[in-house]
Amino acid sequence: MKIDIIITDPAPPVVIPPEVRGKLYVLLHDYQVDDLNFTPYLPRVCNSDGTPNLINGQPYGLPETEKCYIAQWEEMTEPWQWFWFDLLKRACPSTWTDAQVKSAWANLTHGARAFTNKHGWNDGYQDYINHVNPGVEGMKQENVTTCGNVVLAAGEPITKGGKLVLPIVTLDRLKPPPAIEDVAAKPWLIHTATICRPEHVDITPIPDAPNGTFSVIQFPQAGGNDVPVPLVTTGGLNYIVMRRLRKLADGEPIPSPYV
Repeated sequence: MKIDIIITDPAPPVVIPPEVRGKLYVLLHDYQVDDLNFTPYLPRVCNSDGTPNLINGQPYGLPETEKCYIAQWEEMTEPWQWFWFDLLKRACPSTWTDAQVKSAWANLTHGARAFTNKHGWNDGYQDYINHVNPGVEGMKQENVTTCGNVVLAAGEPITKGGKLVLPIVTLDRLKPPPAIEDVAAKPWLIHTATICRPEHVDITPIPDAPNGTFSVIQFPQAGGNDVPVPLVTTGGLNYIVMRRLRKLADGEPIPSPYV
């Protein structure tokens, strides 16, 4: 009998540049916060009484989306589509063919997915990668991310529309995409798509604490690897509500988006 043992080295920790230290915040998971929009300290897939929704008798997960304060759909021009596609290609298994990666791209940018949300190639918008719907405007990406990621403060919290929000740095849709090598190790600009699902929900809720056991998993399009999503808005600046954020402590490493 021949047994192959494959040992994978863990990804090296992200080095936080001095100019970024003290300015990073973590987007809290649903079960870590009272969001005001969902049942406190439970994933949004749960009902208002705390019970999880089920498919075939099993709890399921939903993307932990969090909209920026300025939430709009922005056209992905050809250069920006190729930028995101190349990020995805780097994330997919090296054994995948170009056709497999393009299929993953089509799945990720379908209009039923979290980031295109009714503005995908199947909704009549142009996919430059797979040459779908040529001659019309490009697919649109919503100003949305998923929880567990980090954001970089562009200033102090301010009040907008009655909400306390943090100005954050983003990639600028009005400029050409940066070289991937310049941003691949900046998780405050290249986010990871996350899904949260309940494993066990406590019958008796604990005040101001997670009400059960939950798992955070990656989107499926990259073959079990992290699915990257660039944080891009017009002008390179947007905002996130402060109630969803926790500031990283001095010396604290950037946590995994799945924790």
